[in-house]
This record gives sequence, C-alpha cells and structure tokens, in this order.
Amino acid sequence: MMDAAALEERLAFATRLSGEMGRQALARQGARKGPTSFKGHQDYVTEVDGDIERQIAEAVARAFPGDDFLGEEGGGGSGRSLWVVDPIDGTANFARGGHYWCVSIAHMTDGVADIGVVAAPVLGRVYAARLGGGATCDGKALRVSATTRPAEAVIEIDWTPTLPRPAYLASLDRAIAAGFEFRRSGACALSMALVAQGAIDGFAECFTKPWDALAGCVLVREAGGIASPFEQGLLANRGNPIVAAGPALYDPLVAATGYLAAR
Repeated sequence: MMDAAALEERLAFATRLSGEMGRQALARQGARKGPTSFKGHQDYVTEVDGDIERQIAEAVARAFPGDDFLGEEGGGGSGRSLWVVDPIDGTANFARGGHYWCVSIAHMTDGVADIGVVAAPVLGRVYAARLGGGATCDGKALRVSATTRPAEAVIEIDWTPTLPRPAYLASLDRAIAAGFEFRRSGACALSMALVAQGAIDGFAECFTKPWDALAGCVLVREAGGIASPFEQGLLANRGNPIVAAGPALYDPLVAATGYLAAR
C-alpha cells in the first residue's frame, strides 16, 4: 500500500482540485453553457463534463506523472496508482439546473480505494477521506448515522437500466416491507457522502460504475460505516453492486435489496 505521506499529499491535491472544478462547473451551470446530449437511456452528458475531466486529468499528470487515470468520459488505464474520476456525477440534475450533483475524485492503490473526495458546490461542501485518516466535510470530522432500526431509517436506492424494472420494484417492495423510507436522487457519489455524514442512513444500487462509488466507499468506511467490497473485480467488470450504511443497518439493507450475498 502507499505510505501515509504520499496519501496525504494526494488527498490535499484532490481536495483542492475538486473544489476548484466544482466552482467552475457551478459557474458554467448558471450560464447554461454547452450542449446536452445522451450516452444512453436518461444518461446525460454535457460539454462541461468533458472539459472538467480533461482539466483534472491534466492536473494529475502534472502533479503525479507516474500515476494512471480513469475517467467516466475519456476512459483510461488501470495502473497500480490509479485516479478514478467522475467530473460531474448527477449530470441529469446538473443539466436541468438542479443542485444534486458533485465532482468525484477517487484514488486506488493496488486495487484498493484509499482516497475519496466529493465536492458538492451548490451545497458549498467538500467531503474528503483517506484510508486510515478519517473522513471530513470542510475539515469537520464525519460519522455515519447511529440509527439502528430500518423503521427509523431513510435510505437511497438508485436505479440503473441494467436491472430489469420488476427486479428493481421488488427490491423497493422488500425495503418498504422492512420499514425503510427511501429516496432516489440521481448522484451516487453525493448520496454516499451523505451516508458518511449521517444525513441519510444508507445507499444501495444493483450495479454502478467505478467513478460513481469509489470515493463514497472511502468516505463511508472512514466515517465508521460499511461499504460492500466494491473493488473486487471492479475494473474487469467496469462496475459492481454497492451497498453502504452504518454497521447496524448494513445487513438489513443487503437483505432488503438482494443486491449482494449476505455476509
């Protein structure tokens, strides 16, 4: 694994850069600049997505020339020291002028996520964590919710076209039957940051891409929660199921969604 000093250097870099890119994206959202297109069903992409990702990739190459880079828009490599970036997670919200979107920057060493930074510029927040170093929001320590009962919990259950609608509706039905209240906001990385903050109690999605959940995994784990072993086979699969929650709610959420085998 990478030593603590090298991780701290990368964490400081990612925290600063994510804030800068978030502010730039926010300014361009207000100007409604750039065309909107679709990569797939309800899968928005804007000119801003590509521009932000290119700037992040260039900054990484200058600061850490030996590191590799994987982005949602441009793809990339799979090296030992790997940055994984979603320039705008929640592009559908961004393109409509909404608030629920973020810039997500993660880092992996030897296939393990060890840095996670999520900048939510409309909310004025930057969430940051590194392996073994805890999680913060604007410098203040984070802790997952202490909620222990599904009947008192609010969770996010996201949807992807890779899951047939009947299976998704069945997972919602099981979650409701277990007592959970649920939401769907359309930005996995930001939702997982809110799990780390304790603002919501859990998050689940049957299949999501590396850039959507890696930063959130580090945040949740370092805030005392559990994130499923998302990294296992991740780059080969180009995605995995994800479940994240506080310790008391993780197993009930796994059972309710059915997205993962029970521990």
